[in-house]
Amino acid sequence: MDSEIEDMIPAVWIRVGNYTTCRIVCRYIYEGKEYKAVSNYYVLPPFKRKEDLHANVYIDKDNPAKYSVELFQT
Repeated sequence: MDSEIEDMIPAVWIRVGNYTTCRIVCRYIYEGKEYKAVSNYYVLPPFKRKEDLHANVYIDKDNPAKYSVELFQT
């Protein structure tokens, strides 16, 4: 399902050259209830903003609190 990216949590202790490592916080609504999903770590090019990203959240229909996040760059 589509989601809205709320925040990027930087992980300054993980460095890969000039790239930044961060976790993505997404908000999604399923059956009228709002949930938040936090991704695993992603390595992103420098100066990438959350407006430049799009995330899909895949949920377990029996338990919507179980999810996985897929991140795309626009």
